Amino acid sequence: MFHHVVSYRRSLALILCTILFLETQADSDICNTCNCNSLTTEINCARRNLLSIPQPIPTNVEYLDLRGNNISTIKEGAFTGLSNLKQLALWSNSIPTINEGTFTGLSNLKGLYLFSNRIEKYEDGAFLFLPSIATMNFSVDLKRIQSSLYYYSNLQYNNLMKCGCHLPAFVKYINEVYNRTVAVSGTCQEGSGKRIPILDYSQCQNYSLFQRNLQCQTCSGIICNEVTSCPGTEPVCRFAISMNGAKLKTERSCSTYRKCVEAMRNNTLTCNKRTNGTSCTGCCVGHLCNKNDFIGWTKSLVFRLIFKKFNEYKIPAENISRAIEHDLSTVTGTFRVEDCGSNRIKIFAIYCTVFSEMTESQLRRNISQVLNKSQALLNIGVQKLHLKLLDERNIDSILEEVLDVSQKSVYFKEDVELAVDLHEKMVPLVSTVSANITLNHTLRSINNLLNIPEEVLAETEQENSSANRLLHLIQEIPEKIPLEEQQVTAIYSNLGIGVAKVNPDAFDGLFYGVSYGTNETEAKTWVPKVLMITLLF
Repeated sequence: MFHHVVSYRRSLALILCTILFLETQADSDICNTCNCNSLTTEINCARRNLLSIPQPIPTNVEYLDLRGNNISTIKEGAFTGLSNLKQLALWSNSIPTINEGTFTGLSNLKGLYLFSNRIEKYEDGAFLFLPSIATMNFSVDLKRIQSSLYYYSNLQYNNLMKCGCHLPAFVKYINEVYNRTVAVSGTCQEGSGKRIPILDYSQCQNYSLFQRNLQCQTCSGIICNEVTSCPGTEPVCRFAISMNGAKLKTERSCSTYRKCVEAMRNNTLTCNKRTNGTSCTGCCVGHLCNKNDFIGWTKSLVFRLIFKKFNEYKIPAENISRAIEHDLSTVTGTFRVEDCGSNRIKIFAIYCTVFSEMTESQLRRNISQVLNKSQALLNIGVQKLHLKLLDERNIDSILEEVLDVSQKSVYFKEDVELAVDLHEKMVPLVSTVSANITLNHTLRSINNLLNIPEEVLAETEQENSSANRLLHLIQEIPEKIPLEEQQVTAIYSNLGIGVAKVNPDAFDGLFYGVSYGTNETEAKTWVPKVLMITLLF
């Protein structure tokens, strides 16, 4: 049976790559980079050689000037929360695409200036949530610009921009529903290559701004599994967050465009402070678009709590989860604690939704302080010395325990199941620790598991798919391991470990080596860029 389950491994080489890349980071405070007036209602970032939009941006800003830089991408959520913004200048940059949701939340924006970029296309929904927009410039009169104070010598006019249906349909909708004209300047390229004014594009007879039978998540709280098909002719997905004391409440629902836009306008009054009474609303289109974090407002993090000697306690895991959740109610955010199984080394997962300003290290400290002072855990008899949050400081010792389990697994089926289960809990942490910790403990443990007698592994495969789960772990590790050390050393009897230096654009480069043999064989050392793992059979 085992041969049947994993026979495909004998000819399979899993070569999986993790390519390292560097990204330019924006300054941590926009007013350190740009000129801000005393009230931060006007921010001038013109001609600062910026590669990205500096963050954070004060939420009361009304005029934001980013012209004359080298900005090529606008990250999702870059403008979230700027419901007071009225004028946004992005001209004379290198922006190639306007993505859906780029300007979501700018409910009071009146002027958007995008000329002299490299825009080739804009996505459906890119401008839908700009209900107050009055002027959109994709090109401008050269004589007018040259005679002004804002002279630039190499205007590009977005000459490669393809025509699309979304912008003409949006402008028509604003005119018909709100009785307001939106001035759009610029041309686009039809399929034939002919350039026409953007609003003159007419190949859109069957186009609709809104998606019929739109599916949205509809629920309240951190657990959200309900999906609803939204009725009406203008459906959108709505998400909202509010503060009640330290508790962060999240809601997801169906709405209509007009109702949701009106709620977004009210963000100006209710969404600027992360204090009790804060209430923020966002809207989006696209199936299940409200299922994830509220971009720019919240983020989700997961921490894992190790409970040593859990099998010596007579306390149900559910009681421990509820006790931790009770004490975490004093921390700003929403928290859910789940038991991850296995009794010898119990691991609890703490799922957190917090405001985006909260850093992972700050939240970790807050959770650690709560656990150290937890009266609820003391009341049910839990000794604090048996509880530790998993992080880069203690994962090494935990992995040593997992290695010990794998060394016993040649003889005990239960230990095979435990070792595989623990690896599945630990692999998500691979990206946070040294590569050599993973190589010396995790991969060594997996190598031990591959030495298990086939009849034992076949039995565990039949009961809980241990063999296939092990293969998935081998596949997942190279995608997560941070190869930042100067050297990597590893050699095992069942795993060939290879390292290569690869050009991330052309995907060519130098292969440094692959090693295999017994654990006693002399180890090899490579300078890593890409890790490759090959099963040897």
